[in-house]
Amino acid sequence: MDRELQRAVQDRLHGAGLDEAQTAMVVAACTGTPLEQAADGVWPDALDDDTATATAASTGVFLGGIAVEGFRGVGERRHLDLTPGPGLTVVVGRNGSGKSSFAEGLEMALTGESNRWADKPVVWKQSWRNLHAPDPCTIAVDVVLPPDGTTTITHRWDADADLDGGTRTLDDGTSIDTLGWDSPLARYRPLLSFNELGGMFDGRPSDLYDAIAAILGVEPLRDAVKAIATARKIDDQPLKQVKKALPALQAQLRESDDPRADAILAALDGRRWDLLAATQAVQDDDTATPTSELNRLRALASQTSPAPLDATDAATALREALAARDTATATDAGRADRLAAVLRAAVAHVTHDGTQPCPLCGSGTPLDDTWATQATREADALAAQAKAVRDADTALRAATTAARRLLPAVPDALLNATFVGLDAQPAIDAWEALLDAPDDPAALADHLEQAVPAIDQAV
Repeated sequence: MDRELQRAVQDRLHGAGLDEAQTAMVVAACTGTPLEQAADGVWPDALDDDTATATAASTGVFLGGIAVEGFRGVGERRHLDLTPGPGLTVVVGRNGSGKSSFAEGLEMALTGESNRWADKPVVWKQSWRNLHAPDPCTIAVDVVLPPDGTTTITHRWDADADLDGGTRTLDDGTSIDTLGWDSPLARYRPLLSFNELGGMFDGRPSDLYDAIAAILGVEPLRDAVKAIATARKIDDQPLKQVKKALPALQAQLRESDDPRADAILAALDGRRWDLLAATQAVQDDDTATPTSELNRLRALASQTSPAPLDATDAATALREALAARDTATATDAGRADRLAAVLRAAVAHVTHDGTQPCPLCGSGTPLDDTWATQATREADALAAQAKAVRDADTALRAATTAARRLLPAVPDALLNATFVGLDAQPAIDAWEALLDAPDDPAALADHLEQAVPAIDQAV
C-alpha cells in the first residue's frame, strides 16, 4: 500500500470512532501484518512509518525511440524515432507498414508479454518471428530517465528460443527488474488498444471494478478488506456450530425436570442470548447442596480437548510460515540493511556536494546524478529484501505461538477423575504426550497432527 493511500486510511481511522482493538485489526490488514497478532494485542506497524512501501515513480520517464528486427512484421532492423516529452504521440501508416509490430514490440520489451495474445490459442504465438528474417530477433527501446539520464531496454531472443525464452536487459547488462517498474507497468499498461478498452465495459461488472481499482491504485485496500472479511468468517465458525447444536440442547432442556432448565431456556431464547444468566442458572442448585463428587462430575462433563481441526490448521500455518522464512532467509537482512544505509549516505553526499569521486574505494570513480539514481534503486531493493526477511521471521513466530496455545496443562478434571470412580489414565497419558512438544517448528507441526487426535479420542 503506497503512502498516499495509507494517509487516506489513517485519516478515516482518526474519525471512525473505533476502539483500539478494532483499529489495530484495520492497520494490520493494511500493512500485511498477520491479523492473529493484532487480535492477541501485538500492535502492527503504523500506517505512516518508514516501513511503508513507496510507489515507484513513473513520472518524467519518456520514450526516445523503438528499434525492431526479426519480430512480427518487421524483418530487417527498423527504427521508429520518437520525441521524448509529455503529450500525445500519434503514429500513422498504411496497413501492413508495421505499426502493430512496433506497438507489440514495445509492450514485450517493457512487460515481457503481450496482452493481445494472452487469451489467444497457442497458434497465435507460433508466428511471432518474422518469416523472412527471423534471426537476429531483438527489440530495443530508448528510454529517457529524469533528470537527464538515458538507457536502452533490449529484449533479445536466441535463434532457437520461443516467445517466453527471451532476455530483457539494460545498457549495463543488468536485468530490467532493477528499474522497479513491475508494479507501475501492471497498473498503468503502456498500451491499451480500442478493443481491450471496450472489452472492459462489455465484461462482468467485477472485471471493470478490478481494472479501475488497479488504475486508481486501491487494490491494496481491497485486499485489506478481503483479509478482514476472511478473518471474520473464520471467527464466525464457532458461533455457527453453537447455533447448529442449539435446537438439540433446547429439546433436552424442555424434557428435563431440573428447575434450572426453564431459566436456561429463557436465557437462550431469541437472537440475543444472555450467557451470563445461563451460566448463573447452571451454577445455581436450589435442590441440594453440591457435593465435591457432583462438582467433579460437572467438570468432567464439560471437559473438552484441543480440536483436531485446530491442530491441522495450526500445523498448516506453521509449515507455510516455515517455507516462507526459508525462502526469505536466502537474503541476509542485516547485510542488506547495512548496504542500503551505505548507498543512501553516498547518495546524500552526491546530492549535497554534486559530482564527487568515490570516497570509499579510492579509485577516483565519479559519483554523479546518474549513479545516484541507480544507487537509490539498489538501496530500495535491498531495504525491501531485508523487510521480507523480518516479516517472514515475525510470521513464523506468530504461527509458533498460535500452535503452542493448543498445549494447555492437563486439566484438573481429568486428574481428579479417580475420586468419582472413573479411570482417566489413558486420557491423562495422551494429554501429557501432547505437552511433550518439540521446539523445531516442522517437528511441532507433525506432533500436533499426531497427538491432538489421540488425546481427543481418549477424552
